[in-house]
Order: sequence, then structure tokens, then C-alpha cells
Amino acid sequence: MRGASFHRLADQQASTRKFDLLVILSYPLADLRDYEEDHLVPLCLAGAPQDPANLWPQPRFGEWSANRKDTLETKLCRLVCDGRVPLAEAQREIATDWIAAYRKYIGAGSRKSASHKVPFGP
Repeated sequence: MRGASFHRLADQQASTRKFDLLVILSYPLADLRDYEEDHLVPLCLAGAPQDPANLWPQPRFGEWSANRKDTLETKLCRLVCDGRVPLAEAQREIATDWIAAYRKYIGAGSRKSASHKVPFGP
């Protein structure tokens, strides 16, 4: 089992390095501690776990932080599992504009609109 654990750790470290590079390239003035690796389409909605197109640096702070998106993910996953929202619709909404999806399903938030590509500010 030790070998399997080593390979899992090596895979996690490689993934972390790729994420760090993505943040640095996307937001050159960013502090890595201000972001976390996130799945654009969450795993509970059949998002691809290792697909680079499904991974992005999500801000930990600010109005549209990781906590807000996590709340939406939980809600959408529950709605899909309960059969109240089709899986494809949930995937499309969260991938296209998760903030609009948040407003639709959760209802609170700012009037600002943005896609998952949150610009880094001063």
C-alpha cells in the first residue's frame, strides 16, 4: 500500500504545481493563498475531475468567493438529485455564469454579473 500512497501524493503535488502555474499565468500579481483550485462544473454534477478546462483558480475572498460558489454547488446537486433540475441544465448554468445561477437558485447577491473568469484587481 505504501507505493499507492506515494503515487497519490505525487499526483497531488503535480496537480498543485499545475494549479500554482495557472494562477501565476492568469493573475501575475496574485498571491496564491488568495485562490483555491476549483472545478467549474462540480464533481457532484459529473464535472471532469482532472480536465484542465474544468479547473480554475477561484478567489477565496470577495463578494463572489469560493464559499458562495460552494453554496450554489450544494443547492444544484440537491436539486438535480431530487429530479427538480435536469443535470445538463445545471451543468450549463454553472459553467456559463455561476453568479447568474447563484442569483436564480439562491437569490442573494450583488447586481454585478461575471462569468467564472474573475479578473484580478489591485
